[in-house]
This record gives sequence, structure tokens and C-alpha cells, in this order.
Amino acid sequence: SLDATTTPKRVDLKGLSLAVGGLNLTLAGAIAGLDATPTFDLKGDTGQFPLGGLMRLLPAVKAGVPADVQIAGNLQVGMHLKGSAKDLDAQVQIGISGADLAVPGVTVRGSGRIAASAQGDPASNLATKVDMGLDGLEVKAGPDFYKPAGTPFSVNLDATTAGANTTVRTLNVQIGPLAVKGSGSANGGVLNVNVDIPRFAVAGLTSIVPALKDGPLARATLGMKLAFKGDPGRPASVEAKMDDFYFAVGQSSLAGQLTVKNLDAPNVRFEFTSPHFELEEVVPPSDAPAAKDEGGGGPLPPIVQRIDAAGGLRIAKGKAVDIPFTDFVGTLTMQNGVVRFSKLQFRAYDGTFSAAPTEVNLSGPEPAFDLNVKMEKVDANALLTDQADMPNTLTGRMNTDFQLKGRGDVWEKLAPTLTGALGLALENGKLASLNLEGDILGAIADKVPGLKANSAGGTALRDLAARFTVQNGKLTLKQPITTQTGSGPLELDGAIGLDSSLHLTGTLTLSPDTIRRLSGGRAKVDAPVPVSVRIGGTLTDPKVSGVEGEKLALLLAAGAVGMLAGEQIEDAKKAAEAA
Repeated sequence: SLDATTTPKRVDLKGLSLAVGGLNLTLAGAIAGLDATPTFDLKGDTGQFPLGGLMRLLPAVKAGVPADVQIAGNLQVGMHLKGSAKDLDAQVQIGISGADLAVPGVTVRGSGRIAASAQGDPASNLATKVDMGLDGLEVKAGPDFYKPAGTPFSVNLDATTAGANTTVRTLNVQIGPLAVKGSGSANGGVLNVNVDIPRFAVAGLTSIVPALKDGPLARATLGMKLAFKGDPGRPASVEAKMDDFYFAVGQSSLAGQLTVKNLDAPNVRFEFTSPHFELEEVVPPSDAPAAKDEGGGGPLPPIVQRIDAAGGLRIAKGKAVDIPFTDFVGTLTMQNGVVRFSKLQFRAYDGTFSAAPTEVNLSGPEPAFDLNVKMEKVDANALLTDQADMPNTLTGRMNTDFQLKGRGDVWEKLAPTLTGALGLALENGKLASLNLEGDILGAIADKVPGLKANSAGGTALRDLAARFTVQNGKLTLKQPITTQTGSGPLELDGAIGLDSSLHLTGTLTLSPDTIRRLSGGRAKVDAPVPVSVRIGGTLTDPKVSGVEGEKLALLLAAGAVGMLAGEQIEDAKKAAEAA
């Protein structure tokens, strides 16, 4: 129905009623200036009407909901339009109540509201505001999104459009614990956007985004500020920046900033710090059986090879690849697929590690390494226990430096290609798996009765210093080395395999005191006695062979015979005196 009065210059609309299904639209107001610049002031309202009729216009609803199934809920739309075509003032309110819609993949239940306004000239300068409050709605979209009723869900937008330029003064989005605050502009395809995500617990999002439940983010606290400017159609013009980044899981946390310029050839700069960071706490190891790594990852994608990156990382305390460490400082660059560490140092195993300058070339079919590593005052037993599963094999303070080059993406490929030099020094060391004195005496035990070897086990290696050449999967001594053992000086030559196999020859020179001890005081010599040996097997299970101990056996046997003869003479004297 229509109730209106009209003149050449004006229309007064007392009432317009339009009924379509359950919808009853009413409209009232006036339109003036029909002879010049028309202006209007109109108010409309639908009242509450059943949601079902409108929803059935949607193809998914029409196909998924049988005609005899009721779609519950009501919708109400109110509006107020005034001004002119070049000076618009429009307001719209939409209310949803009692909704109950369930179709395959989509569920909507509950209530919500949407308010929108537009002011200005739509062609040249229009201000728009949107306020959505959907806390009361239950929304489910397949298995990937579920918002229970009562969970915060709101959107607030304040924007202006002037020709090709759109400015967003504020955009606030709240979904559960996640709050996003944004602003920015778009001018002819050029964007300038700022987003602030205050710190929040991701666990509060897992009920909304179920895919997060099984990932490492589920236990995290996250926050950051993002900035983006440039034309997405011209990647070289883009600059993206992340400030005030914060990520925490358990005791681990990481904070810092990152900048990326020119997406055609990305220029990346970053700085991150952490008071405590444990890699396995952030990325827990998988329970699934590890797939066999056969390498062959292939060259880097061209875009990665074009990256120009530089940055640093500082961690006060942490753990990675089963290495507990403190005071980590790393500074690196990456150009043309080559990663260069200008500084890489940390403390671990009661000593210090440094690995700079070191390069890793990722541009080829397999990574190529140029390593410069130094370890000082490191607890050898702790290092070998954790990293080589060789507990109680070698003890002492270890100082090592090596310069190695090699190629390969798995150890089996890398080890045979390694070449370079390695220096090793061991202070107050002991090779617990090798009882060299006992093995030597064992080889001559059948020739000399009454031997008394050191039963404590192990071989002391005091102040060991060695230089190796690394090639063909082995560490080969550049020249024979001499170290002090508890039995006397030990000279060694040969090689140690990167698989921990031993290929050594040596001479243990037994001191006079050692020979006296071994013979139980029976043999007395004035000069040391050398014994040649071969040492094979592995570091954890060394095998001594080729003992050339004839001279030692003769000395010990002679001492034993002399002692026995002395005892017999002494017994004869005592018998004569008794007679």
C-alpha cells in the first residue's frame, strides 16, 4: 500500500508498505527539490520477519534443506536515508534473533547485530562505518571453523573513500582471545597498512580453529605489529615490516623484528633475542617413525637464491639438538644462496664454542660447507655422551679447532667429502675404554708369572696435543704425537675414522717405576722400556694387538727368577742357622 502526496517540487511519503512472504517493509519520509537538486529523508523498517524465506534464496540452503524443514529465526532491518546524491547520510541496522540453520558444512544459530553508516559524496568522499556484534551467534563452517555462542566475535570499521583512495582509520576485529587492530590506505593499487596484534594465548583459538589443537602453536602466546606498503602488482615496490614480535611456549620465548623489501629479490633484515629458548619445546619431536633421509633435496628455488638477508640472534639460555647452551650470539648474512656466519658463539658443556667465519652454500644440488670451528675447555665426556652416545669413553678438558670443507645433505654423503685440518688438545684426559697397560701385560702373561697390572682400567692421556689432516673419511695424524700416561709416555701415529674406528700404531715407553710396580718389585731397571702396539677397533671398544713386548717379558721374567733364587738362598740360610 502507498500513502503519499506529491507536488512538482516535493513528495511526502506518509507510508509505504510492501509485504513479500513474511517480510513487511514500511517506508516513510519526504523527497524534496525535485525541480533542482533532490534531497531526501526516508526511514524504513522491516520489523521482524522469518529468516527462512530469505535464506532459501541461497543456492546452498535451497539444495541442502528440504522444503518441509523449518529454518528458525527472525531478521529485522532498519534504515534511515537522508541528504542528497552528493551528500548522503545513510544508516542501516540489521538484527538476527533465534537463528537455527544447519545445512551440510554450515551451521548458524543464535543472535547478532550489524550496524552500518555512510556519509558524504559516494563519488568523491564517502565515510563508512560498520559495527558487527556477533557474540551471540554459533557459527560452524565445515571442520575448519567453529565459534560457539558467547565467544567474542566483533568487527568495527571506520573508513573513507575519495576517488581511487580508500583510507581505513580504524579496523578492530575480535575473535575469541584474538584482537586485531588495523589502519591504512589504498591508493590506485598502492597499499599502506598497519596491523597491531596484542599478545594473546593461542589456546583460546583452538576451539574456533580446531586445526591448531595438534600444532605447536596451541600452547603459545603470540603478538606482533605488522606494516605493509607498496603495490602487490609490483612486488619490487613492496616493503613489509614486523615489529614487537613476541612468541612464547612454556619456558621458551622469542622477541624481535623483521623487515622485507622487494619481493622480486627479497632484502631481509632481522634481529631476535630470547632469555630462554628450547627448540624441542617450541617444535616437539614427532612420535611418528622418522622417514629415511636419502638426501637429494635439489637446488634452491630461484626466489630463495635471490634473497639478500642479514641479521642476528641472541639467546641467554637454551637447548637445541640436545645441546644445552648459554650466551648464544649469532650474526649471519645470506646472498646468492650462500649463508655466512660472521659470528656464531655460545657456551656449552662447561666450555666455549665458536664457528665463524663459516659458510654454507645452498645454491647447488647439495649444500656445501666451509667450516671454521673452535672449542675451548669443553667437558669431553659430557659432549660425547650427548652428541655421540659414547658415555664414559673419553674424559678431560678438550680444546679443538678445525677448518673443514665438504658437501652433502646427510652425514653419509658429507663424511667422505670432508677435507681440511683439525687440531685437538686434551687436558688431564683419560680414554676409559682403553686399558693399554693391561692389554700389553695380557699379551705376555703366559711368559711371566705374577704380573700385577693396573686394574683400575683406562689409559690416562695427560696434556695430549695433536694435528690431523681430514680426508677420505679419516683424521690422519700429521706427525706422531706423544702424551703422558700413568705408565709412561705414549707415542701414537696413524688415523681415526669419522665413524670412530681406530687405525693407530704406537709405542708405550714404560718407566722404571712402572716396571718395578708391574713385577711386584722383583725387576729393577735403570732405563725405560719401549713396547710397540697396534690399536684398532673403535673409540668405544678399542682392540690392542701386535704387542712387541719381548724385551719387557725378559726383564720381568728375569726379575721373577732372581726374586725366586733370592728367596731360595734366604731359605737355605735360615735352615743352616737352625741346624
